[in-house]
Amino acid sequence: MTEERGDGSLQASGLAARMAEHKKEATRLERVLRDLSERWSDPRAVEKDLDGLAEHALERALELSAGIRELVERGKTWLASEKEERRSRLARGLKEGAAARQVPLLVVTREPLELRLPPLGVAIDIEAARATITFGQQELAACPADAEEILEAREKALSQLDRSGWDPEVFHRDLRQAWLAAVARTGQGEGWVELAEVLPQLAFALQSPRWRLDPSPRNFTGYGKAQFLYELNRLRSAGGLSCDGWRLVLGPATGASTRDKRRVFWVEDGEGRGAYHLTLRFARDEELHGPKS
Repeated sequence: MTEERGDGSLQASGLAARMAEHKKEATRLERVLRDLSERWSDPRAVEKDLDGLAEHALERALELSAGIRELVERGKTWLASEKEERRSRLARGLKEGAAARQVPLLVVTREPLELRLPPLGVAIDIEAARATITFGQQELAACPADAEEILEAREKALSQLDRSGWDPEVFHRDLRQAWLAAVARTGQGEGWVELAEVLPQLAFALQSPRWRLDPSPRNFTGYGKAQFLYELNRLRSAGGLSCDGWRLVLGPATGASTRDKRRVFWVEDGEGRGAYHLTLRFARDEELHGPKS
């Protein structure tokens, strides 16, 4: 506990004790002060309680205005410094924790604070003291903005994304079958189908034999947008865009289509570089590169 934080807590406690003499008239203000004394280490709670104190009319009647004003100013000063201290503590903790795990730590943007712990992203709200683990601009998990919590949430999210026995050639074939089903359902010419049409077909294709025998919710294995984007990245990283003479081709999202985030997919690599895509198709290798001589 810093000196400023400790002094503020003691001052709030002392004012609360004085308020106890006027309980009948000031029950609410006493409760606010006691809460402030106990929650001084929580910046968001302190800010809320300080606002309540600053506006409370009883401070003048109870001749506590000077003490309360001093406490409010002390709290505001501490809040301003605590934000920077939290950022510094978090940066140190993440740097040390990532190094211990041999995971690179990359800064994407500083305001808002976005980091990369490849292959996943981390968006951090310093004010709210919350962090979000992401891939493909999809939320995977949320946790307190604490270095150890963030690193543990990242590891848990990765373990959930890494399907057991995943194989690039098998995934390529499953995706091509899902594309064929989407083409048949939508009747799209030249084979271009929206990714949003292919994803549910792929989710069905990946279900277990148990689900096929009994297609009930308890036997269904979820397969969402983040999982799909993660495995597209794995496929590209494995050099598996071509298989069995067929090559996966992604169509970029352009113009107005990028505004509807339900239809477009942010296809990124492990470091967060990417672009919005709307469609995909499979084409014969010779169609794209010409016949082999």
